[in-house]
Amino acid sequence: MKTKIMALILLIAVVPIGIMLSKHTQKGQEINSTTSESYSYSLESTKALYEYMLKEYNGKLAVFETNSEHPVEVFSIFVDTLPQVDRDLLKDGIPASTKAELLRLIEDYTG
Repeated sequence: MKTKIMALILLIAVVPIGIMLSKHTQKGQEINSTTSESYSYSLESTKALYEYMLKEYNGKLAVFETNSEHPVEVFSIFVDTLPQVDRDLLKDGIPASTKAELLRLIEDYTG
């Protein structure tokens, strides 16, 4: 189940980026710095759509509200005990748009 959720999260993040990049690429021309700036802005605006982020904090799994530097809750799950794929995802944060989605993610990591 955790793998399906991660795949869905990656799909949600990758599809809008691909669409945006295809709109800015015209007949074999390379993407210029303006497009790179748009790409960066798009990632930030996508993150703003989520209410919560599940991230690493001081080596442990933690819940953050979007745009907050301080965790709402820190769990006793050490991130370095998780598979590399999960550690990579948690480095940038796994977004959750609702409390229910957040609880499902937490359950995946805490059992």
